[in-house]
Amino acid sequence: MQTAPHQQPFVAHPLAQLAAAFAAGILGAYFFSGPTFLPTILCLLASLIALICLFKQKPGAATAFVTFAFLLAGGCLALMEKRDVSSDRLKALIDRGTIAAGEPVELTGVLGRYPESAPGGFYLTLRAEQLRMKDVDKIVSGVVTLLLPVHEKITEEDYQRLELRYGARVRVMTVLNRADNFRNPGVSKLTEYLERRGYDATGYVKSPLLIERMDDEPVFLPLSWLYQWRQQLEAQIVSHFSPDTASVLLASLLGNRYFLSRSTAERFREGGTFHVLVISGMHISFIGGVVFLLARRFTRNRSWQFLLAGTVLWCYALGVGAEASVVRAALMFTLIAFAPIVSRRGASLNSLGAAALVLLVWRPSDLFDPSFQLTFLSVFAIVVFGWPLLQRISQIGSWRPTRETPYPPVCPSWLRNFSESLFWSDRNWKSEVARLNYSYKLFKTPIAGILERYYLQRPLRYALAAVVVSFSVQITMLPLLIVYFHRVSVSSLILNVGVSVLMVMVALVAVAGLLLEQVSTALAAPFFGLTNALNWLMIHSVDPLAGLGIASVRVPEYSGWSTLIYLLYCLPLVALAVSLSHWSPLGPPALGNGRPASRVVQ
Repeated sequence: MQTAPHQQPFVAHPLAQLAAAFAAGILGAYFFSGPTFLPTILCLLASLIALICLFKQKPGAATAFVTFAFLLAGGCLALMEKRDVSSDRLKALIDRGTIAAGEPVELTGVLGRYPESAPGGFYLTLRAEQLRMKDVDKIVSGVVTLLLPVHEKITEEDYQRLELRYGARVRVMTVLNRADNFRNPGVSKLTEYLERRGYDATGYVKSPLLIERMDDEPVFLPLSWLYQWRQQLEAQIVSHFSPDTASVLLASLLGNRYFLSRSTAERFREGGTFHVLVISGMHISFIGGVVFLLARRFTRNRSWQFLLAGTVLWCYALGVGAEASVVRAALMFTLIAFAPIVSRRGASLNSLGAAALVLLVWRPSDLFDPSFQLTFLSVFAIVVFGWPLLQRISQIGSWRPTRETPYPPVCPSWLRNFSESLFWSDRNWKSEVARLNYSYKLFKTPIAGILERYYLQRPLRYALAAVVVSFSVQITMLPLLIVYFHRVSVSSLILNVGVSVLMVMVALVAVAGLLLEQVSTALAAPFFGLTNALNWLMIHSVDPLAGLGIASVRVPEYSGWSTLIYLLYCLPLVALAVSLSHWSPLGPPALGNGRPASRVVQ
């Protein structure tokens, strides 16, 4: 017999509620600054009252005071973060004018990772320790990213002799920069970019003669091995694939977007599919899913499966640089994968709220990071709109009378027929009826039998899920897409599914080719050629739509009081989310309702 899935109401997600309150507190601290002791005292007082209400068995009041306490806690941490900038930080020295713009300085520090390769040079990430300026030494802190150009072979050899690796201590002569010389419309400020990446300033080193190699600082060896593996893999990708394919693989697999050409990046932006080039939830979920499938071959223990997948995933996240977006995606996957081990639902607002709380407690300013907003809003759209809608369609299509769901689905006939076409299985139903001591007959759409006979239902379900998820994400993120990118991609609704599939194929074929190349170059050559062909198809998939002028539409960004239009846009989305959470198509039909969704004959 079919049993109805357990449904949770929309309000039964306490961690999501607390995360929303915490974020509201951070937002309030951004607009209203003041002493931290007052909200801290109020937060402690609210927490104490919540405990008293809990002991007195008043859950409603306890929930309200706990939510208020989290709101105040978010504000407190945000205020402390804004003021917790030490006077010796490089960004503080630059902002105060202690380090003048364009003034050369001698900076001593330790490399925080291996050099990041780029066309015509590479980048160093330097953790600053000491600054020498105008013959005065000063102890400093902060992180600087340095560009080292390489124009000649001899320059490259000079840099190699310096042995610039993770943990190396160096002294460099450079000019630090933290302000924009010029900025194109719609491009974020340099200071905002540096804050998001965790850098205090940028620098430029003209020659290897301006670098003095010093000693090495002790490092965590496994992390050093991961960085070396990444560097070697970068070199193999660049040497075996075409420039366009190599740039896409480096961006999507290793997080290095420096090699992307302007035309390639613009095509992905035009098609609204640039997210496939950024290591995010899609990439992390795919890698974690593959590891889970492999782990099931060796053990049935869920805990061991989780540990193996989590270890591989976090090693990968650290190996590609542990940028904020990668860490967010890895943390969200870890929480969702851990939920079933403790008998909780993984794909819920609770998991999303837990991830948001952990990240915002660690760094409250991430709330204003566009990457953070886009990541969580896209997952929120999937959890609130995409999956619930797909679940309702599945329930309608696969309905059969049970003790829990005795009533036929209450929905329009076109929706019932569509759902049955994809989710009704005559084969499973007949097998179930054969085991019963009574018989009955259901009238379902004949299209379901045809699709099942030719094994088309499963691929059509995947296609439906991809379209629903893509559409849910697009309509939810529309205001942010306008604010940050000044464009709405019409083609993304069409291309997202195809480009994502092609990206997976490109990655799998490329990895297979690199593995075969360790055995035989001749065996690997066809895989390299196929990767280049698939990558060309993926990059140029937007060209027909761009040629017709319908790939994307440029839209203005509203400012001032006009930004209320974004709030008005969100109101129907909230109403839709609430309606979807309360929609129960398998519930008892309302009095006076018309035709039943299906007919049952005993």
